[in-house]
Amino acid sequence: RYVPTSGLAGDFYEVIEVGPRQAGLLVCDVMGHGVRSALVVAMLRGLIEKEQKRSGKPGRFLAGLNAGLHAILGRSEVTIFVTAFYAVIDRDSGELRCANAGHPGAVAVTAEGPRQLAVDSSARGPALGLIRGAEFPTVRMPLSKLVRLFLFTDGLVETEDCGGAPFSEKRLVEVFGQCGELPLEESLDRVLARVLEHSQGGRFDDDVCLLGAELGGGR
Repeated sequence: RYVPTSGLAGDFYEVIEVGPRQAGLLVCDVMGHGVRSALVVAMLRGLIEKEQKRSGKPGRFLAGLNAGLHAILGRSEVTIFVTAFYAVIDRDSGELRCANAGHPGAVAVTAEGPRQLAVDSSARGPALGLIRGAEFPTVRMPLSKLVRLFLFTDGLVETEDCGGAPFSEKRLVEVFGQCGELPLEESLDRVLARVLEHSQGGRFDDDVCLLGAELGGGR
């Protein structure tokens, strides 16, 4: 689900064909809005194509995007950065591999319940474009335990109620867990509806991107 607040949004996603039995899921959030953010999105799409050969290795893939962005944006006098989360679903190895660049951690729904991935400081790297040579650890988990995977941007968790309280990542994780019995498409709509119920004025304050994958493991 993609809900931009304007025609020049800074959130975007890509589904990458890594191999015949491998798929890469990427969500990114470019700092700011407007023409500048849209230009950075265009740059990123070009870099993603350039780094295709590394797409099976999340940490190296994000490092490649970071190097390309830093080389371009480092010449600017204005600080611009991009947060990103990238996950590879690998049916050949039977594992999920993911890496985080200063982004909200994806939510893995298992038979034991939902949990966020790559959220500890030791398990994620900085936002893209800020630090030359930055490293991005790769986190792994067996696909056999994974029922669903959700990637999202911070427009969901930062949506505020009339008192200024954000929806929060903790509450969002709980909602993902409560939607387990719904078909995937309906679960995406239910999550958006729950956040809108919380929001002031029944609208999102920022761009929103929500990407879900059905794995079926652990059932």
